[in-house]
Formats: sequence, C-alpha cells, structure tokens
Amino acid sequence: MNLTDGKSHQVALYMVDWDNMGRSQTVQVADAISGTVKDRGTVSNFYGGQWLLWNLSGHVKITLTRTAGVNAVASGLMFDPSTSAVVSASTVINGVVTAATVGGQYLVSVTAQDSQGDTATASGSVDTQLDAALPALSASAQAEGGTNIALNALWSDGSNLPNINYTWTITNTSTGQPVTTLPASNGTSGAKELSVTLPAAGTYNVSLTAATGGGPGYNASTSVTVSGAPTDHLVVTPTTAKVVVGTGTGTTAYFMVQEYDSNNVLVTTPAPSFQ
Repeated sequence: MNLTDGKSHQVALYMVDWDNMGRSQTVQVADAISGTVKDRGTVSNFYGGQWLLWNLSGHVKITLTRTAGVNAVASGLMFDPSTSAVVSASTVINGVVTAATVGGQYLVSVTAQDSQGDTATASGSVDTQLDAALPALSASAQAEGGTNIALNALWSDGSNLPNINYTWTITNTSTGQPVTTLPASNGTSGAKELSVTLPAAGTYNVSLTAATGGGPGYNASTSVTVSGAPTDHLVVTPTTAKVVVGTGTGTTAYFMVQEYDSNNVLVTTPAPSFQ
C-alpha cells in the first residue's frame, strides 16, 4: 500500500472468522522499502469480527500469517478520506448543502443567482464528520419445523433502517460446508427477514452482515439446530381409532376416522368425513 500524498492516514483492517473455523493469525505492518516493522500482533477468536487501526504514511506492507485454522483472512481495508477531496453538491435546502458521504475536509463552492439573473460566488473549506454509528445489530434464527428456519436482523433500538442490505451466511458446524441454496433476495434490503430451508438436519452457524452502499459492515452471528422432523402430521385420538382412505373421483381422496373398541370391533364412524 503506497500513500503518496505525504500525509498520515488512518487505515483500518477488518477481519472476521466468518465460518468459525478457529482461525488465528499474526498481522504485521512494515515499511515496504526498509522492512522496518511498525507494528505486529496476533488476532484470534474473531468469529464476531475484529478491527485493527493504524495511522500510516508512505509505502507500507501489511502481512497476514496463519497460526491456526485453514487460512489467514482479511475481510476489509478502509482508509480515511483525502483532505483534498472535492465533491459536487446537488441539494441545497434552507442553506444546508448535502454532499459528503464520508467525513473529512471538503472544498465548498457556492454560486447563487437571483430573479434578475445576477450571480455571486463564494468558496471555502469545511470539516464534516460521519453520522453517529448505527445501533447494535443482532441476528435471530428460529427453527420452524423440518429443516425450515426463519432469519431476522434486529437493531437494538427496534429500527427498520432504510437502504441497508442484509447478507446471511449459513455453515454446517459439523462439515464446515456453507449452505448455497439461499433465497435470491439474500444480500438485499429485503433480506432483513428471510425464510430458508436447510439441506439436512443438524446445527448451523448463522452470520449476518448489514451494510449501506459503500459503507462499513455491521456484523452479528448466532446458531440454530434443526431436527428434520416432518412439518405436517396427523394426530388421531383416541389411540383406538383408525384412518381409512377412500378413492373419490379424479385425483380426489377421502379420509375417514373410524373408532374401534378394545376387541377391534367398530364402535362408531365420526361424521363428517374430511378431505
């Protein structure tokens, strides 16, 4: 990574052991030319995600080395904005200009025109800050019978935030295999609530990432166990009753409950029969 503007930038590295494979890794930051180590540390137990932050300048090299698990992972690398960034504002309401999507220093140039066609221009710089952080995110996965589960993304303040895309990742804890048969809406704003049919009974790790366009992701995780038992069944009471199946016209079948006594003698046929 080569920062060529001669200024110090905040650099953030995000790592998540998304499939909970027990990863552990060392992270080293060094001068790319001299090899001088600027920082070095170990990251482990980061299934819920972990950030590392540095103030860096010049040509640097970030090296990740696996110490446990299947491999080393880097999930995202973020930079603070350049202080020379310039954006064009298209919305001005009551003197408030909405333009910046990230915090930093911006050059602002404003041209005003009156009803007579006279114009005036002014310019300057302004510092902006990022919006306050989103509320805490949690993931809910509820078994619904069979291998069906219901997924829900929950914000701590009960918000139904717009323009948030929700991406679910489901992994079988026994095999480590990800579930690939997720609905097409996964990864969109419509995936805040999602119904999924898992391929088999078992315990699954469920990971959730909620992100705005181009912004950092918010992560949560949980687990769910499904039994694979049938979701629909018929219970007949008393236990001495029997279900008799009869054939109707076309593809119609009729079911009748008949109750027998302890000697297996027909006692009654409850009415009506049901289809």
